[in-house]
This record gives sequence, C-alpha cells and structure tokens, in this order.
Amino acid sequence: MNIDEKKKQWEQNLKSAYINTDSFNKDIKTLLEIIIYVSFGEKIGRLYKIVDNQELFSKLIEEFGENEISFPSKDEFTESVMTAVVYYYRDVLNYNWEQIQQLLPYENDVGLRYQRKINNLGKNIKKCLDKLEKNKKIELEESMFD
Repeated sequence: MNIDEKKKQWEQNLKSAYINTDSFNKDIKTLLEIIIYVSFGEKIGRLYKIVDNQELFSKLIEEFGENEISFPSKDEFTESVMTAVVYYYRDVLNYNWEQIQQLLPYENDVGLRYQRKINNLGKNIKKCLDKLEKNKKIELEESMFD
C-alpha cells in the first residue's frame, strides 16, 4: 500500500469513526475538543464546539482549510436575512411596499432601506441563473458529442 492509499484508508477510518455521532465515544469527543482548542486556538475550538458534528466540521475543513475566512457581524447577517425576506415578499409574492411594511412593522421605512439591496440581489440572481443556463447549454452541447 503506497502513502496515498494509506492516507485515504486513514481518512476513511476517521470518517467511519464518527458517522453516527450518537455512538461516538464522549471521552474521545472531549479529548478532540481539547486538542482542537489547544492546537488551533480558542476561536476554532469554539467553532468546533458550536458545530458539534465531527462530520460537518470535517467538511468545513475540507472546504475552507488553510484559508482565512471572515464571518459577517451579527448585524450584517441580520441585514442579509431581512433583505432576503423583503425580496421574497416583493419579487416572489408581489407584495407592495405598504404590505411589506405592515408585515415588518419593526422595520423603519422598508422601501427606502432595502430598495437598492433588493435590486442588487435581483441582478445577482439573474447573473447566477444566466450562468446556470449557459453551463446547461454547454453540458447539453458536450453530451451531443458523447
């Protein structure tokens, strides 16, 4: 068995050890929390504890490992959620600004506050859809030659 095969086997063994978190040994889990906290710092340790799912945490590492990422602030995230909600009411359900304001009475002047963000979101959705459509056309064209 070469090094790549051994590495793959080891990774597979690790995955199978925590696929079912109910059966994952609490002592091992606690030890792993300590190791992650000590080895990678308090923030990663806290993130690991919040995620509380070894398989999901492994996926996060596979996706973002060795890259520095920054999280939005709580306010930025809340603003993004509100933009999505307002966009949904306006562009999917076709509510007018007055109806939306009644649904979100705690938001001051929804129309002014979210108009530009919603317009940008609409443009970005269109770009994504256009890109998907273009990729589908390419896939279709390529499959015609298979």
